[in-house]
Amino acid sequence: MFSNRRFVRNLGGVLILVGLGITIIAGLASGTDVFTNVKNREDPVVGAMAPDFSLMTLSGEEIGLVDLRGKPVVINFWATWCAPCVIEMPILQKYYEIYKDEIEVLAINADEPPVQVQKFIEGIEVTFPILLDPGAVLQDLYRIRGYPTTFFLDTKGIIRIQHIGLLKEEQIEGYLLEVGVGR
Repeated sequence: MFSNRRFVRNLGGVLILVGLGITIIAGLASGTDVFTNVKNREDPVVGAMAPDFSLMTLSGEEIGLVDLRGKPVVINFWATWCAPCVIEMPILQKYYEIYKDEIEVLAINADEPPVQVQKFIEGIEVTFPILLDPGAVLQDLYRIRGYPTTFFLDTKGIIRIQHIGLLKEEQIEGYLLEVGVGR
């Protein structure tokens, strides 16, 4: 009787593993990412088209990435508690003011309460769009693992640069040149 119980327990474990394997193989064959249930997701890597999104700003306006095609776009993932983000925001603002007719800057917050984000933004006075990412869905899509993380897209929406960490002024100038902005 003892050996029968062991056999049943082992058989149950094997059946679970086989079922999981079939689910993963079926998902891969269909083009579905079985772990996030996203079909044919594009990876956010340099040289690839940036994954499209549509988010709400603090002021309630909806902004879609596809609507910004034709201009280079800077996408900055940040958080109010992130010290490098606090240092970087005024630098991004400076370049936004210089090139606002040539680029779009989107600052995507790390799933913090809108009231907290608004208070932070008023303290540093930025004028580019601040987008909210409830549930950090977009941050998962872009595979953000640290703050700040910034993407520089060309006029066609192709990711040309991904920078993780604090951006320095000379880096921003160089990156903007790479996407066709500046002198």
